[in-house]
Amino acid sequence: MALLLAVSTLALAPAPADAATIVSETFSYTGTVQTFTVPAGVAAITVTMAGGQGGRGGGDSQGSPTPGGYRGLVTGVIAVTPGQQMTVAVGGGGGTGVSSRGSAAGGAGGQNPLDGYDGASGGIAGPAGSSGGGGGSGAATVLQLNGTDIVAAGAGGNGGNGQFLAIVGRRAEDNHIARPDAVSTVGRAGMNTSLACSPGFNCDGGASGAGGGGAQGGEQGTVQYGGAAATEYFGFGGYPGANSTAAFANLTAGYEFYSGNNANGSVIISYDTGTPGAPTSVTGTPRSHEVALSWTAPSASGSADISDYVIEYATNAGGPYVVFVDGTSTVSATTVTGLTNGTTYFFRVAAVNSYGNGPNSSAMTI
Repeated sequence: MALLLAVSTLALAPAPADAATIVSETFSYTGTVQTFTVPAGVAAITVTMAGGQGGRGGGDSQGSPTPGGYRGLVTGVIAVTPGQQMTVAVGGGGGTGVSSRGSAAGGAGGQNPLDGYDGASGGIAGPAGSSGGGGGSGAATVLQLNGTDIVAAGAGGNGGNGQFLAIVGRRAEDNHIARPDAVSTVGRAGMNTSLACSPGFNCDGGASGAGGGGAQGGEQGTVQYGGAAATEYFGFGGYPGANSTAAFANLTAGYEFYSGNNANGSVIISYDTGTPGAPTSVTGTPRSHEVALSWTAPSASGSADISDYVIEYATNAGGPYVVFVDGTSTVSATTVTGLTNGTTYFFRVAAVNSYGNGPNSSAMTI
């Protein structure tokens, strides 16, 4: 008696991109040193490193100072070897200065878990009246490799407010100026308003922001007098620390703008696992107790030639999937046998090379 085979319906979901072999790991601020070990088959990594943001200055009767600032950013590719270990030390963001208080304290400096590279506290507002302390600066973010330090600088802190609109605290600077003792990797603390006050003038007004941590610490901001129309002092933002690419030729460094304040730094490490991408365009032709499958090979074969394909099938979209044993072959087709007529099946295919199995294709329903 002839077997009747149900009419099939093919339903193809969008295929995953071949870039699925790229893996990214993000390291956030924890206050402790973290490690990254290069996986097998990985010869290069792409890094994106950002220093800690600076803190906002304290406010006065005109509200909060101007937000935003500039922190160090290092990006690029580093040649590595499998098993190589790196030390990751993410920098913390600076704190906000205290608002509307005589001798208001500056914000705390961001911290780095390594010795050095810290931010610094903002300056202290003037003792007369009620104004804003300076913003604390951000700590640098550091990646240690082969005994060298790659550094994304921390941002300077923002300046604190005086009372009048014209003398709100200024935003932190966008370029590095080193603190006077240029060997230090810690930012310079913000200027206290009392150090700028002239004899005979009311010592009221905001303090300056601190300089950021970096390969060289950043300089503090200044404190200025508002003049006849605004008879108080106000703070300028500090300067970011210095970046360092540690002579790695494929790294670039600069300063990126951020619109908020206080956020911690980060490190993102991306790499190709060496495995192939996902096959695409899986199709099937139903027959009695079997389905003839075909697919398109991945456009990205990974770090070695494709040596086999793994075919899996299931009776539910979520699995469990069963491997169909068909031997080793690089042909983009096979016939899956031993199936039950009248049953809906889900098929997926993964490419294999000497680095391992790549991601599965989208499931095809028949």
